[in-house]
Order: sequence, then structure tokens, then C-alpha cells
Amino acid sequence: MPCRGISATHCSLGASLLAVCSSRAVKRTLRTQLYEKLLRLGATYRQTAATFEVVQVAVEGVEQLETYFAAYLLQLFYAMLAPPTLFAVLSTVSLRAALVLLVCVPLIPVSIAAVQTWAKKLLSRYWGQYTELGDTFLEN
Repeated sequence: MPCRGISATHCSLGASLLAVCSSRAVKRTLRTQLYEKLLRLGATYRQTAATFEVVQVAVEGVEQLETYFAAYLLQLFYAMLAPPTLFAVLSTVSLRAALVLLVCVPLIPVSIAAVQTWAKKLLSRYWGQYTELGDTFLEN
């Protein structure tokens, strides 16, 4: 049993390390490409974008990619790996239950998205009603 915990810990640390390394590589590549593009454009880049926008994208925009690569993609990988793993482990206990979960587990994100869409429509209708009342109040 302790070997299993150590193995899981090593796998988790390894995955986190790979995620951080990949995010660093992507950030380095993007910054290099952005810098080369600015050198090619010269001072004419100011015709299409303000200097603060370029600096914002080069610094903060690229830094935000670390969160995407280190956190989101890793969790997406785990989420895609969970249903087949759950099926493989549970099928040794009960094949019927494993099949039900294999079908139902991927429906969880779909149902969450459906509820979010419904809530967004409901809230926009609710707040839209009060926006119209506020406009009427301001006109009087």
C-alpha cells in the first residue's frame, strides 16, 4: 500500500513538472516570436497597436499561459482519463455498473454547461428588465 501512494505522488509531481516545463517552453517561444515580429515591423507597429497593448500582451498575456498549461490542460487530461480508468477498475467488480458510469460520467460536464446556459438566459432576462426600468426612470 505505501508503494502505491509513493507511486501516485511521483506521478502527480512528474505531471506537474512536465506542465510547468511545457508552459515555460511555450512562453519562451511566444516571446521570441513576438519580439521577432516587432523587429520586422519596426516603429510601424504603432499604427496598428498602442505600445501599452504590445507590452501588456508580451508580459501579462504570455504569463497567463502558464495557468492554462500548468493547471487547465493537466486537469483536462485527468478528466479525459477518468472515465476509461473508472470503467476498467469497476468492470472487474460489476460490468453493468461500469457501463452505466462510462455513459453517465461524460454527461456531467454537458449537464453543467446546460445549467449555465439556462442560468445565463434567466439572469440576462432578469437584469435586462431592471435595465429598462432604470432607463425609464432616468428619462423622467
